[in-house]
Order: sequence, then C-alpha cells, then structure tokens
Amino acid sequence: MYKVMLVDDDYPVLEFLSEMIDWHGLGLRLQSTHVNGMSALKEAEENMPDILITDIGMPKLNGIELTKKLKEKHPALLVTILSCHNEFGFAQQALKLNVQEYILKDMLDVNEIIQLLRKFVCTLNNEKKNKMNQLQMAQTIEQNKGLMLERFINKTVHYPIHSKKVWQDEAYLLGLQPNQRYMVILCLINQYQSVLHYFQSANLVNYFVQHVIAEVIENEAVNAVHGQFEKEKSFLFVSLSSKGDEKSLIIKSLIHKIQLVFQETFGLSFSFIMGNPAEKPVDIKLQMMDLIEFNVSKVCSNTEIENARKYILDNLHRKITLDEVANYLHLNSSYFSRLFKKEIGENFVKYVVKLKMNRAKDLLDQTNYTILEISDMLGYENQSYFNKTFKSFEGLAPIEYRNGKIGRDKTYGVKR
Repeated sequence: MYKVMLVDDDYPVLEFLSEMIDWHGLGLRLQSTHVNGMSALKEAEENMPDILITDIGMPKLNGIELTKKLKEKHPALLVTILSCHNEFGFAQQALKLNVQEYILKDMLDVNEIIQLLRKFVCTLNNEKKNKMNQLQMAQTIEQNKGLMLERFINKTVHYPIHSKKVWQDEAYLLGLQPNQRYMVILCLINQYQSVLHYFQSANLVNYFVQHVIAEVIENEAVNAVHGQFEKEKSFLFVSLSSKGDEKSLIIKSLIHKIQLVFQETFGLSFSFIMGNPAEKPVDIKLQMMDLIEFNVSKVCSNTEIENARKYILDNLHRKITLDEVANYLHLNSSYFSRLFKKEIGENFVKYVVKLKMNRAKDLLDQTNYTILEISDMLGYENQSYFNKTFKSFEGLAPIEYRNGKIGRDKTYGVKR
C-alpha cells in the first residue's frame, strides 16, 4: 500500500479527512497526521510518504517550505496543497514545485479528494510498473552484456575490422570508449580443467569469473572492461587516461586484487599477460592477437625464452637483433642462440621474420595502410627489402597478396 501524510494546523480538517476517506479501500495507508510542517518533516526524514496532503499556512514550517524540502529528498512525491488563500502568488509557488493539485478549503469536497487519490494511486501504479519494466530490462541487458562482449571479442580477433566507426559504435555499447587508449591484458584461469570439473559448466565458469572481476573493477573504481574470449581466456581492457607511472601502479594493483580475491575466496589461480597500449581498433585487435599467439605458442617452461618471445612481440615494430634480446635477458649471445633454437625449434632470425610476416599479413588484410607504411611499421629500412622478404615467405608480393584478399572478399560477398 502507498503511504499518505496529512499536515494541517486545523485539527477538524485532519479529523474530517482521516475519518471520511476509506484509505484501505483506495489501496492507501494513512501513515500519519501532523499539525505543523516541522513535525511532518522530521518524520518524513525517517519514513518518506508517497503522497503529501498539506495546508499552506502553518506554524514553524509552512506547506510550501515543507513541500520544497520533501521534494528535494523525493522528487517523485505527489502533493496536494490545501489552502484558505486564493492568491496567485501561492498557486505560482506550488506550480514551481510541481505540485499536482491546489485546492481551496472553502470548496473542499471529500469526493473530489477521493477522486484525486484514485488518480494518485493510478499514477503510482504506473510508475511502479515502469520501474519494474526498467529493472527487468536492465537485468536482461546485464545478463546479455557478458555474452555480447564475448561475441564482440571473438569477432574482433577472428574477423577483419572493415569499418572503424561500426567497431567503435559496438564497442561503446559494451563500455569501451572511442578514441581512448587501453592497456590490453590477457587473463588466464590456471588449471582450467579442474575448475571446469568443479563448476560442471563452461557457461557457469564464465559467468562467475565475469561477475567477480566486474565487482573488483567497481570496488577499485578503475575504468576497465572485462570480457570472456574462449575457455580459460578472457580479456581486460584498462583505460589509460592517467599518467604512465600512476596508471602502471593502478593496473598492477587491480591485477593483484583480482588474483587475491580468486585465490583467497575461491581457491582459484589466475595469470595475466600484459600487452601494449592501443587506441585504434586495428591496434587493439593486433594486441589481442599477439597475446593469444604468445600464450598458445608457449612450448616450454623456460622463463628466459618466454620473456624473449614477449620482448620480440612488444618490439615487432622495429629491427630486433639476437644480441639485443640476449643483453635484455642478461645472457651470453651464443648460449641464448642455442637455447632459443632448442626450445622454439627454429633459429632466432627465422622466428622473428615469421612473426613480422604474419603481422604484415594482418595489416594487409585488416587495414588500408600502404605497403610502404607497413614496411616502416615492421622496422624495415626500405620497402624493396620488405617486399623481397614477404615474397620469399608467402610466395606473393605484398600488393599481390592484398589484391588477392580483396578478390576473395568480393567472391564471398564480404563488404570492405
């Protein structure tokens, strides 16, 4: 039932309205009656009514002031003003406060009040119904958001980004802001098969992980979006609006908090692989692909080689030498060369060229960068040498590869 508060310093009016109206029959409960505005305000601070019927001229706090204070706390409050005053000024003040009715006491008719209350009940019922519909819609959107984000991430990884605007519009609906730099992070559930066996459902694991990480992000007040990718893998996108050092600490703190919550509360272990900052859709995509490739192609447990591979991926945009990476790892060059070939199965130079050529194919497929721009982006000093290397690796010159891709897209009806 909806609550009604009566306020009037004329006690006979309070008694008349209290006794002559069948409150229960109208679906209402007479919460309280008051002979001054201050008393009404004090109770409303603890127990706000849904409907206020108040006189204007009262001691301590008049009806206009009471209405104003209650409206500040509860803007949807329905109000009827009772008054002996037929002055335009009072009515004008009432209108400014969005008061529903202004009734003169000398024209007071109980049937009119009953009809007004019925209208109020109808209004409140409609508001309640709208709120329920909005809540149900919000719940549906929230439940579907995880699935929509998972589909978006998979589409970003596996399919070309033909339109930057379309990608940004979809990303925006899922919480990723356009023209915003993000740190792309791959999240991994350790011992996934054991976790899956415990939950007995991949969907339940995904929902659980998404819910817990979203809660940590909210508690830490970090601008970040987390979405499932596949099986044990998910992605975390952290906004980089703060200064570099400050943001690095925030990201490390967030990752540590997520690991701590899962480990201490649920006994689950998480690992994180951090990529590089990216802003453009295609750069975000390439970061995601690099992180997936880095994780999938781990063939050894050697920390030095894993660190070397991560260093190579992070510096694929420039010329990388074996000596440079060995120095980075504080290893002898000859030893590092032998160790790398033993663990990876191919020599350092061939491995780096393969990664660069795979990146070149991604850029030729996914972007409109010129061949020269792509050559520069991969650290080649001249386009001629890049063309020769690409043809040796792929069997086609870069322009032939791109033209062939366009032809295949047209054959299969893919829009560019």
